[in-house]
Parts: sequence; structure tokens; C-alpha cells
Amino acid sequence: MVVAPIFENHAASLAIPGKYVFAKFDTDVAPDLAQELGISALPAFFFFENGLKTDELVGVNLKVLGSAVDKLSSKAKA
Repeated sequence: MVVAPIFENHAASLAIPGKYVFAKFDTDVAPDLAQELGISALPAFFFFENGLKTDELVGVNLKVLGSAVDKLSSKAKA
């Protein structure tokens, strides 16, 4: 997957334990979670703040994904 190395890089360099984290899961292993999130295509990215889903991105759009990650990363560092 084109996005996997980018995801891993962001997770390693931007995560702030207990405050700003990255998580991934296999929809075949956790179909209930995939259904709860309404995943209809992959890759799918979901953004949460204080336990509430605030945004999502379906498909590969590296510019939009990077912007969303940068925005939340900045908020977490503030």
C-alpha cells in the first residue's frame, strides 16, 4: 500500500503518547469495528478528538491526509 510507509512515519515521528496517537486495524480481523465506523472502501482514515469522530477520509489523497495530520498534530502540541 502506498500510504503504509507514510502512516508509519507519521506515527513514529508525530505521536505524543497519551495525547496524540495513530492506530490501525485490519477490517478482516475486526469486522464489527469496520461496520461501526461505516467503512465502505479502503484505505479509510478517521480522526477523533476527545473520543468523538471529527472527520474521515476515504481513499488515497496524500495532500488532504497530510493537511489533516498536520492540523491535529499542531493542536496536540499546543
